[in-house]
Amino acid sequence: MSSLIIQFLAYTDDTSAIFSSHNVYFHLYADDTELYDHCRLSDIAVLTNRLTARICDLAQFLAAHRL
Repeated sequence: MSSLIIQFLAYTDDTSAIFSSHNVYFHLYADDTELYDHCRLSDIAVLTNRLTARICDLAQFLAAHRL
């Protein structure tokens, strides 16, 4: 297996742990990451804050790994 593929798998495994630990649904693709969840209409602000916090967690992880 190519070292690039191994590195990609190592990084995506860690990113999935970020989302799983906060009960956020996600899909990881080679060039894209999707986060999603569902809520009542009255809870949209709470959900938006949760997803935004996970994006910040991901940004910190990527910066720490110089990605």
